Amino acid sequence: MVRPLAGAVVLAFVSTAGCDGVMDTGASEGIAAEGGVAGSFAAIGGSGGSTGGSGGQGVDATGDAMTGGLYGSGGGAGGAGPSATRPYLTPNPLISIHAPIEAPNCGDPKQLVDGVSYQKDWQCKPPFAIAINVAKDVKPNKILVNWSTETWAWDCLGNGAPGNYDILVSPDGVNYESRVSVTNNVHGRRAHSVDFTGMAWVEISVTDTATDTECSHSKPDRVDFDQIEVFDISKGKQDTWIVVGGSGTYRAAFNKSPKLGPSFATLINKNHPAYTPAVMSAIGDFQGEAAQAVNQIDGWLAEASDFTYWILNYGTSDSHGNQRPTDVSFQANMTTLIRKVTAAGKVAVIPNPVWMDRALMDSTHNTDQEHDNFQLFNDAIVMMNGGMDPVGPDWYAAFMKNGALFEQDRQANPSWLCQPGNCESGGVGFDPNELGAAELNQVWALAMAGLYAKP
Repeated sequence: MVRPLAGAVVLAFVSTAGCDGVMDTGASEGIAAEGGVAGSFAAIGGSGGSTGGSGGQGVDATGDAMTGGLYGSGGGAGGAGPSATRPYLTPNPLISIHAPIEAPNCGDPKQLVDGVSYQKDWQCKPPFAIAINVAKDVKPNKILVNWSTETWAWDCLGNGAPGNYDILVSPDGVNYESRVSVTNNVHGRRAHSVDFTGMAWVEISVTDTATDTECSHSKPDRVDFDQIEVFDISKGKQDTWIVVGGSGTYRAAFNKSPKLGPSFATLINKNHPAYTPAVMSAIGDFQGEAAQAVNQIDGWLAEASDFTYWILNYGTSDSHGNQRPTDVSFQANMTTLIRKVTAAGKVAVIPNPVWMDRALMDSTHNTDQEHDNFQLFNDAIVMMNGGMDPVGPDWYAAFMKNGALFEQDRQANPSWLCQPGNCESGGVGFDPNELGAAELNQVWALAMAGLYAKP
C-alpha cells in the first residue's frame, strides 16, 4: 500500500547494514537501498536495492534512528518489492447525524448533530445536559463520543469549553447511569469511548466551564459547543484520526467550517460511503515544534487514547529562526514521537509541511519570515516517510506546484496561500487560505485512500 513520493528519493529505516535490498520488518515497498547503517538515519547515497521491504511502520528495532547524515550521493532506486499485507479499515459509522436530541433550557440543539453547522455560536450556561438518541436505527454495544467547541486550539481555551462534565447512558431517556466523569478539563475538544450495551440515549451533563490555564483568557460563563459526534465502535475504532502539531495549518484546514471544506472526513465518506472517519484536531499554540511534542506526547496518548491514526504535523515551526534540522534535533525528536505512538498501539503518519512562498513572505515583511532552511526539514520528512506505512500526504509538493502555477498565470491559477489583505487565518505566504484548506484536505484524502475499501 505504500507509495514513494513522486520525484523524491527516500530510504527505509533498516537495522542491518549494507544488505542489498534486504529489509527488516518496518521497511517499505519499493524503496530498499544498500548502505544503511544500523541504528542511524542512513544517507541516500547507496545503490538501489533489488527488492523492496515487507511494509509497516518505519522505525528500526534497535538504536537511535535518524541521527546520521541527511545527504548522500547518487543513490539508485530500489526495486518494486511486495507491498505490506494490510486489510482495509473496519468502518466505525457516524450514527448521530440528525438523531433526536434534547437540551432543555438551552435552545434548539439540532445544529449540534447536523454535521454542517460549525461555528454557529450554540451556547448554554451550566448546569445543563444534552441527550441524544443514537439507537433508533442501530444497536451499538460501544460508542465513541467526540465533542468539539469553537475554540480553535486544543490547549488555548478562547471560547467556552466544558470544565467538569459526565457522559451518561440510558435505555429509555429517563434512567441514566454514568460512564465517564471528567473534572478540570483543559482542552477544547475531547473524545471518549463508552460501553453502550442495551442502551439508546447518551447524555453529556455539564456542571462547570473550563478554566484556561495556557492563554490567560477569562473564564466564560457558557459552554460554546460546535458539534457532537457519536460513532458506533462496536467493531473497533480503526478509522479514528487525531492531528497534533503547529497552529497555522489548523486555522485554515482542520477547522471544519464548510467554507474551508470539504473536510477530510467528508471526502472519504463521499468516495467510500461505508466510512466516516472520526477526526479530532489537537493542534495548539504550545506544541508546534517536535521538541515540545516530545515532552507532551505521553499525556496526549493517555488523553486521546481512542484515536488510532496520529498525524504528526511538524517541521514548519521547527525551522523558525533559520534553524536547521540538526540544530533542533529534529530527526531524533521525530523518532521519539514515532516510537511512542507505535508503542501505544497507534499508527504514526507524517505529512510533508505546507510549502512556503518565501519571496512573498520577504516582500511583505511577514513576521514569520525566518525560515531560510525550511527545505531541509521537508527533505528530512521525505526520508522519514520512506519507512512509513501509510506514507503521509505531501502538502509541500502540492503547494509548491500551485505556487509555480500562480506565478505563471495568477488569474487562471489562484494561490492556495494567504495573500496580503485576503486571509483570515494568519500568515501571508505561510498559511493556507480557503482554497488551500480545501486542497490540503484533498491531498490528505487521496494519500489515505488506500486504507479504505472501494464501494
